[in-house]
Formats: sequence, structure tokens, C-alpha cells
Amino acid sequence: MLVLVLLFAYLSSAVNYSVIYSYDSADSTCSNGYVGFYADAGQFQSCGSVNYSCQCIGSACSKAGCEPALPADPPGAIVFATYAADDCSGDALTYAAATSGLCVLNAGGGSIKTECAGSFVQTTYTTSDCTGSGSEVSAAFSGSRCESGFYISCALKCFHKESTITIGEKDYSFDDLKKEDSPCAIPHVFKANGLKIATTCPGVLRVTSEHLVMTPFGFKMAGHLRTGDKLFSKTHAKEADCTITDIQSDVNGQYFGLNCESNHVVSDGYWVSTFGYNHNIPDAWMHYGSKIFGVKTASRIGDSVANLLQRFGLL
Repeated sequence: MLVLVLLFAYLSSAVNYSVIYSYDSADSTCSNGYVGFYADAGQFQSCGSVNYSCQCIGSACSKAGCEPALPADPPGAIVFATYAADDCSGDALTYAAATSGLCVLNAGGGSIKTECAGSFVQTTYTTSDCTGSGSEVSAAFSGSRCESGFYISCALKCFHKESTITIGEKDYSFDDLKKEDSPCAIPHVFKANGLKIATTCPGVLRVTSEHLVMTPFGFKMAGHLRTGDKLFSKTHAKEADCTITDIQSDVNGQYFGLNCESNHVVSDGYWVSTFGYNHNIPDAWMHYGSKIFGVKTASRIGDSVANLLQRFGLL
């Protein structure tokens, strides 16, 4: 079972965050990609530059270290953070990211499962392992929500608001895509920690971790890309002509979702999908649904159906 382990450490010399990463229980070397992390800027002001080695306690593995900024949200993450400002601006005071579907014991008895499947939903159970019939304890919502400095994000597949999207031979900014006559629909805009991916080609790709990027081996989540991986500068090109040289976190960025009739697009010079893991199903819907209902209506219908299917584990 995937668990988020909160280990506390006191180190020397000040940096912004002490970050504790958690890993799949089978990943005893902490090398296959973290499934969540915890950071506390207020409690860990004194922390050194040396990262801890991988430690496993029981069925859980974790690794801690100092970071000058928060890492990108891991794929599939649900994010909880607190901020000094009521509008959730500025640096995070505390930050935790956990993989969707995590089951934890409830302090009042029973257990709680938090899921991000198209929308954020939290369910409470009388059992200790999130089995049986549960009761939803929070209203479902997509994207992110900020209330009095408390921030929750249900990770989606989105572009940074400063991205330039190329469809065919025409470039579109975020403001262009919002217009009624644009070839796409924007179903959501929200705040998140994403990625900035630089390559040997011009342009920096800025997307959330779950976004699909085309590689010589097919679409891969941006959060799974590594330095040295190859990317394409044009859709349906025969050769991947760009080599990744640097991947950095993009903290507290504004991101937007995109549904188009053709969902193979170029973002800031790189071939990407507008969707996540199950690319083919929504891609086919938008291709045919847009011809019948128009892009905006097809987008609304598609998002509603996708959220419903994901909620019941069917997509």
C-alpha cells in the first residue's frame, strides 16, 4: 500500500524547506519515483545541504533532504498546504502531497480515503482499511481551492498560463484560447506546482506532472521524464530532435486545462497531448463530438462523463 510517511529531522544551516519524500512500499532503494512528500518551512528552518539516504520502517520507505524550493507535485498527487496569506499567495508554511486513493486511519476511529479522480473527494469509513460502504465527508471539486490560507489541489493535466499553444500553423496564447471563436475550450484554471523542462531546442515546456509529452517510446507523463530523454518539436514528426537538459520545479504557477478537436498540439515548441494517461478515449470523443456539438459543448459533456467514470474507477 502506498503510504505517506512523515519523518522529522533537524539539520544545520538554513534553507527554505526540509522535504521528506515517501515511496512505494516495495521501493526499498527510494529510486523509482516518489509517491508523495511533506515539507514544513516553519518547523525546519535549520536544515543542512546533505540529503538523507533511503530508510524503510515496516512497510514504508522514505528519504529526506533540504530543498531551496518545493518540488513539483508528483503525478496523481493530492496537495494540502497552508499559507500565511488568506489568498494562498507567497511561500507555503506547510505542504503535503499524497497519491490518490491513500487510506489512513481516522483519529476518531475508522479510516479515510482521499481520491483525485477527475475531482477531489474524501470518504470516511467505519472500517480500518477503507472497505465497506463509506460516507463522503467533502464535496467533490476539480482543480484547486483556497479558503483562508488553506489550499487543496486535485492534480489535473494542464499547461502554464504563459504557454504558447500551436495548432496547425497558428499560435495561441491563454487569452486567445479563451475567446469564443478559438478552436479549443478551457475547462479549468488553477494553481499548482508544475515543471519547467528545458532541452537542446528553443523554448521551455511548462506543464503539470501528469501531462503527457511525446517521446520516441510514446506519450510519457512529464513527471516521469528525465534529463537525456528525447522530445519532438513537431506533432507527428518522424524524429525526436530535442534532448532534455534540465528539469526544474515551477512553484505556485497558474495552469489551465485544454480540450481541442485535435488534441495533439505543440506547447512552447514540444509535441504534447492535452490529456493525461487515458489519452485515446477523450481524444476520440473530442474529435467526433466537436463536429456534432461544437468544441465548447463537447468539452463540457466530455469532462462530465470522464469525471463520472473516474469516480467509479472505470477510466
